[in-house]
Formats: sequence, structure tokens, C-alpha cells
Amino acid sequence: MLEKMIYGVEFFRHPGPSLDELKKDMGLFKEKGFNTIRVQETWSYEEPEKGVYDFDKIRRIVDYAEQIGMDVVITFTLDCVPAWLCQDHDIFLVNGRGEKCITIGNPYTVVADGKPGPCWDNPITRRAAEKFVSAFLAEFGSSPAIKGWSVWQEAGLWAVFSPSGGYHGAMYCFCKHSLREFRDWLKKKYITIDACNEACMVNYRSWDRIEPPRNRGTTPLGAEHARWLLERSGRIAAWKRELVRKYDPKKRPVMCHTSGSIPAYTVGNFWADDYLMAKDMDGFGKSIYPGWHATSNDHPNEHLHFAGFMLEAARGAADGKTIWAAELQAGRPFDCDGLFRCTPPRVQDLENWNLMALACGVKGFIHWAYREEILLQESYGFGMLSRRGEPFPWFEGLVALTRFLRQHEEYIKPGQPPRAEVVMAINRDGYILGHQSRIDDLVINLTKRMYECLLDGNVFVDFIWNEQVENGNLRGRKIVFLPFPLMMSETYAKTLADYVHHGGVLISAACPAIYNELSNATMASPAYELDAVFGCKEDNVYSVSDEMLEGDNGLHVKTTHSVQTYRDVQGEVILRWNGLPAGVVNHFGKGKAYIIGTFFSPKVHNRELIQYLLHREGIVLAPADSVMVRRLESEHGQVVILYNRGNQTVREDLGLSEYSLIDSYGGRVTIREDCLRVELEPQRAACLILGRPFKT
Repeated sequence: MLEKMIYGVEFFRHPGPSLDELKKDMGLFKEKGFNTIRVQETWSYEEPEKGVYDFDKIRRIVDYAEQIGMDVVITFTLDCVPAWLCQDHDIFLVNGRGEKCITIGNPYTVVADGKPGPCWDNPITRRAAEKFVSAFLAEFGSSPAIKGWSVWQEAGLWAVFSPSGGYHGAMYCFCKHSLREFRDWLKKKYITIDACNEACMVNYRSWDRIEPPRNRGTTPLGAEHARWLLERSGRIAAWKRELVRKYDPKKRPVMCHTSGSIPAYTVGNFWADDYLMAKDMDGFGKSIYPGWHATSNDHPNEHLHFAGFMLEAARGAADGKTIWAAELQAGRPFDCDGLFRCTPPRVQDLENWNLMALACGVKGFIHWAYREEILLQESYGFGMLSRRGEPFPWFEGLVALTRFLRQHEEYIKPGQPPRAEVVMAINRDGYILGHQSRIDDLVINLTKRMYECLLDGNVFVDFIWNEQVENGNLRGRKIVFLPFPLMMSETYAKTLADYVHHGGVLISAACPAIYNELSNATMASPAYELDAVFGCKEDNVYSVSDEMLEGDNGLHVKTTHSVQTYRDVQGEVILRWNGLPAGVVNHFGKGKAYIIGTFFSPKVHNRELIQYLLHREGIVLAPADSVMVRRLESEHGQVVILYNRGNQTVREDLGLSEYSLIDSYGGRVTIREDCLRVELEPQRAACLILGRPFKT
């Protein structure tokens, strides 16, 4: 995507320090080895009256960046709509209760950069935004300092800011423009009103009469509306990209990034799906704030689990495009009340987060942020420098790591994680079902916990979305996990069957395809002839948690949520519940399919089951306290990232083979004949640069 890797900081958004302070700090970051600043324009500041533009401060920042040789990425904050636009026009989002979302017109980027913003289905909003973007590009389009554009900050429709509180009635949008777009989407999909009526179990005589449920909607039309909302976010992102490209004379790369999205968050909270957001972009990124998601003293590896899960999902969604850590925590989190200061991170925390991002294939780092925040809700949050511009203790640690990475960019930039043998299938339909039935957290945690078990066992996974599955991207993968398989289309199911038939190994949790993609119960379980794939049919389903499924060799699996038992078993029974078959493995074509009659439970119980299943397929799950080792391969050599999960200092030996040690960061490295010995303290990461050819 970009010509070189990004090593940068979130540098400016309104309100910010004085221009003199900004110039001084920009010089500091340039001196310390950073090559990029990210500047966040804010529409509400920069077009205070219709057709009146104030780009002076950003112009001075960009000009000074050019003067000192610092690259710039511009982020468009179009959700921060000017007051005049929302005061003169009805451009508000409308939720299911008929409430207008009146957060727009707020001149501040806090809270949430203006999100959820205006209704982008409204032509008035789009015309006004296009005039603004064309004016901005007329001002900055020729700047050689600007290397790329970010068109949507933490993209998605943020229903968390429902006027009613929560998101039960905050499905956006029900204005006349959005309803028209939804009806047009249905018309394109079903062609005739009769076909739509039959599929969605309704009886309309006119497209103009169709209206989706005004809550979560546990109906076929509700499922379609949720699917439309997710696709709609992707279409808005694509429109923003095309808008910037239209007026950019240099056609520089355009990207966006998400924070809350499938698969790490609920559908209805943010209405974003990483794959749909990334597919029309030149690059894709994530906001990563590990310090908000665990307390390192209690759960020392949760930071890494969270960062890895988010970024591996982004890599899968990007589908070969460049990924970047668009916002990577660089300082203490902020207290949500804005009154107190949170515990600052340790230098090793920041090093670990950055190296984990590198291990996931990230090619750009934007640290959030360069100075502590000033506005109340986020005050004293983040920051590599204090409000007075004084470096925090962790600043020099990030400087040292950045210099190391830049020094070895010829190895790091082309280096890619190897294609994984194990795949996590992220089925969008399952997340829609979770949203409809109010079990979002269960759906999310099942996937997260399975990922954590695999990561802790040094088994790295690729995430594969619906479109990728149906395009045949499972072919050649050794194992595919289905963590929440309840809802799927017939096409999806047949693709899974084809994968197994041609030699793949499918591992499914309970109740596959008991609902179709419209959230209607299917006539059999497993449906769509998947019973032949799994070698069994459903006998019954019981609401049972915290009991045990028992298998051969002392295998015990704790039940979560429910148990599915089986009859007409053609395969091998590997688990039983009260004597009834509750886990089966079946040979189908050249491959095998496992069905586990419950859902993957908390990590300690997951591990025994996953270890058993992988062992049967010839994959070894490493001990939970082993050293994580991830290699990025290129024609130049390897970048090896290590992390000590345990509570004791350990030594890890790495065979050199045809490689020679070029450099290392973190840990204590010694060369012993034809191998490297790396000594790592507890919860510490290290990075080795290995080049070709091997030098004796």
C-alpha cells in the first residue's frame, strides 16, 4: 500500500497545542526516528459556515512537516458535522424508536469523533461532504508530504450513542432515505415482491410498504435488515474512499480502520464487519488499546491475547492488503469519568504490544497519541509526552524499538506470517443471530477463547470470512474450526461439505445449521445434508451448563449453554453425555468432520478438548507456559518474534539452519554452534532479525 512502513504518532486534532509547540514536538519526533504524523481534520472546525473554510492550522502543520521531511497521513473526520448543516437541514439518524440522534453538530472530536454522525443515506449530507472534501483536496492535494488518506476513524455506525441508552432500539437508520435504500437492496436481491414475501414470510403488495422491525427483530426481515446495516457500513466506507480518490490528483492510498466490529464486538453495538469495511480500501487498520482490556498483574497475557485476536482478524479481513495499527495505545488509558488518572503502562507492555502487532503482519504503527489528551472525558489519557511536552518514562522505550524496526525495514516490510494450517471461520450469519437473540457476548467469547487456547499452544490461525469461504479459500487448509455454527446459508454449508470431501478436517461446535440465513429453524439438524458430513443426526438438545461430556482416555469437556446429543451415528463416538452420543468424528470423502455436542467453554476446559482434537490430526499444542515463536518470512530472511508467557525466566533455542543473526531487540541472545539461545524474562517479548545466507 504505502511506499514504506509507517512509524508514527497521532499528532493533531482540534483542539490542540499551539503551532509553536507543535513544531517543536514534530522536530523531536523526527529526531527520535519517527517518520510519520497523522493529522485528523475536523469538518465542524474547518467549515464553520457554509462555504467558509479554515485550513490555516493544518496547512501550517503540513508545510512544516514537508520542510523537515516528515510524512503525513490525513484522517477525515466527516462525522463531525458542522453546526450550520444540522441546524439548517434534517440530516439526523433515526433509530427504531423514532428518536433522532442529535450528537452531530458537536464541534469537538470528543466524544468519539462525532460518531455515529449524520445519516449518510441523506443526499443533502453527501453533497455537503463532497463540497468540503473537494475544497480540502484543492488545498492539500498537491502536498508532497501527504502520503495517504484515512477516510473513516474507527469506522462503523456507533449505536452505543442511542438517545435511549443502550442499543436495543438504536438500529440506525429509519429515516425515509435509509428506508428507501433498504427497500432498493431487497429489490436488487429478490427481484420480485413475491420472491421477497416468500423468503421473508411477509405479504406486502408494494416495495414501498416494506419496513424492517424497529428493534432487534427476531424475524427473517430482521435478519435481512441487520445484514443490510452491516453491508451499508461497508458501502459508506467505499463511498468515502471514492470521494477522496475523485479529488486527489495523486491518487494516493486510501484506508480506514475499525475498533468495535465483527468478530471482536457485537453486531448491534457498532454495526461494522471488518471484511466489509476493508474490501474496497487500499489498506485496513485497527484501533488497539490492550491496556483497557486486562489488568496485567492479574492476567499477564490478556494484553497479548486481545491485540493478537484483533489484528489477526484484521489481517484475514484485509485479504492480502496492507494492515496497520491505526491507533496503538501509547500511554495510560483515560478514566471514563475524566476525573482520575489510570495506572500508566510499563515500557515492556508497550514493547510487547508493538511486537505482537509486528507478529500479526502489521506494516504501520500510529501511536495514540503523542501528547496526553486535554478534554475532560479523555483528559490525561494516553500520550508519549505530557500536556507540557515532557517525555514520559516509556517514551524512550518506544523510540528505541522504532529505531530498531526502521533499521531493519528491508527484512520487516516484506516479511509475512506463513499461511496457517488452522482456520477460524468467521460466519457473519452467526453474529447476526447472536444479535437477534441477545446472546452477542456468548458468540464473541466462544471465538475469542478458542483463539486464546490455540495461540497459547503456539498454533497460529487465519481468520476466513463468508465471502472467502464461498470463494474456495478453505482448500488446502488442514483444519477449519466453526466456533458458533448455528446459522448459515445452504451455499455456505455446501462449501463446507466440499471442503471436507476434498480432504479437509472440519471441527464444529454444537447445532450446526439449525437456522438458515434468515434465522428460521431448518427442518433437520445438521441441515443441508450436513448430517452425511458429520455422520449423525440430532437426537435432542438440553439446556445444560457446567456438566461434563466424557470421552475415551479420560477426556472431560465442560458443557456451555447446552448439549446436543446424536442418533443414527455413522461415525465414531468420541464424547458422551449421560451415556448418549454427544461428540462424533466421521470420515466423509477424503476428509473428516468432528461435531462436539456443546460450545467451547472457558479456556481451561477448552484446552483439553482442543489438545485432543489437534493431536488426532497430527498437530501438537505446546504447553500453555511455553514461549510464543512467530516467524515472518521473506526472500531476505526471517523476522522472529518471541514472547515468554510464563512466570519464570526461560531459555529458548532456535535453529539457525541457513540463516545468520543480523540483530536482536529484547532478551539476551547467545550463539551456540548452529543455534541461537534467547533468554527471556517473564511476560517479555523479543525480536530477532535473521538473514541469508548462513555465516559460519
